[in-house]
Amino acid sequence: MGIDSGMKKSLLIGIFLFPAVVNLVGQNGYTEIRSDVTRVVNGKTYFIHEVKRGQTLYALSKAYGVEMQDIIDHNPEILQGLKTGQILLIPSLIPAATPSVETPSEKSKAPEPKVNEPPPQDEPSATLNLPLVGEQVFPCAQNPEIRKESYNVALMMHFYLNEMDSIPADMTATKEIEEYAPLRYIQFYEGFRMAVDSIGKKGIKLNLYVYDVDPEPARTHRVLEKAEMAKMDLIIAMLFNRNFQVVAGYAKDHHIPVVSPVSEREAQIDGNPYVIKVRPGFNTESDQVAGYLSDAYRLAHIIVVNSPQPEMRTAADQLYTQCRSAGLDVSLVDGAQLENLLFRGSDNVVVIVTNQKTYALDILTRLNNLTQDYRFEVIGMPRWDYFENLDLEYLVKTKTHIIAPFFIDYNDRHVKEFVNLFQQRYKTDPDNLAFQGFDIGWLFLNALELFGNDFPRCLNELQIQPLQTKFHFTQKPGGGMENQHWEIYRYENYDLVHVDP
Repeated sequence: MGIDSGMKKSLLIGIFLFPAVVNLVGQNGYTEIRSDVTRVVNGKTYFIHEVKRGQTLYALSKAYGVEMQDIIDHNPEILQGLKTGQILLIPSLIPAATPSVETPSEKSKAPEPKVNEPPPQDEPSATLNLPLVGEQVFPCAQNPEIRKESYNVALMMHFYLNEMDSIPADMTATKEIEEYAPLRYIQFYEGFRMAVDSIGKKGIKLNLYVYDVDPEPARTHRVLEKAEMAKMDLIIAMLFNRNFQVVAGYAKDHHIPVVSPVSEREAQIDGNPYVIKVRPGFNTESDQVAGYLSDAYRLAHIIVVNSPQPEMRTAADQLYTQCRSAGLDVSLVDGAQLENLLFRGSDNVVVIVTNQKTYALDILTRLNNLTQDYRFEVIGMPRWDYFENLDLEYLVKTKTHIIAPFFIDYNDRHVKEFVNLFQQRYKTDPDNLAFQGFDIGWLFLNALELFGNDFPRCLNELQIQPLQTKFHFTQKPGGGMENQHWEIYRYENYDLVHVDP
């Protein structure tokens, strides 16, 4: 791979330095983070663990000697990420003798945590090879003139290499990872590198150029002035919006597809046909919700609950109009009128359109008191996955659905393989950015291999197996492409269940 002369240091961050600095459990082993408090619930003993800064699911599984899936099964809310201050129930290896209240467990008598090593046949390979889904028909790939022997790909990120000295060699869990600028986005790079290594096993010849882009937009031009930039077949720009706009302008002038991996800004694709935006915009969310309601709840009574926020009222009006156009039985109400619109003896679906946690919690609390008298399910939008510490009991009893740009099913065998491989390679758990980095690398590098430089118009023909989200791109008239697929999942029996919309 071709690496810019100043980028050797960034590769060392991703492959060597990062594993050395994220061991947040200290020199004395994982057992230091174990809780002394236990509780017996339904005849089983659990440790009561309060999540501290920097602790990971991987570290907790090692500390308590249980599988990560065991912790997830008893605390499904952590699928959206561990948060400082969360209280977790972790299964104990100590058998429950008699019911008890919270008591300190005796460390001297507790069994030592055991490392759960999978059998050799379950160990992840050096690379991850996700299958293509369904029968593949590629009319775009029939023209050999659009394919090349090798491709040049640029990954542009804010690595903050000039702040590397701010990370202490003996870093402990006194600060969040994100507080160290060079580690803020590093997992995206690590996930992307795993995709690069995996696609390399398929035989594609790839020249990867990795650039540390200074957050000052004026300095972004210095990278773009490099001679090799004009020869790129693809640019992945994991950058702040102001830096991205500079790169997008360059890409437009030089006819190079440029990918925006995580931005929610819908304006990024305006007037630039070379921009490919991976994260769906909020304007497409109501389209998918209306389609889901039409398919799954055609005979139900739909209640769209307005929010006090003007921008949310616009979104609620849009969803209401789309449901009416689909022939659904739908009402649009303010929160105060909700109870009067619920139908007894029939199915109700309550769609709460708000991005205010307090308003959402108020509606859920009121609905929680009505579960004995009415049959209903709740859909929360937009982006309720941002909300922290919503009452899990309420979410389960009201059968709440969440609309989000991605969903990670930790029971999926490909996800398990990725997690195991990532842990072995980087000695920490993958976060959402790691999954995004891999999915984006896997999608676009496979597209280059199959379709060559004509890949943008052929993206929807590539039925790829992702780790966290599907892709469906739509071209905006006079502008770029945007993924319009949203994931839907619901709370069921204290677990998160994926809904295929």
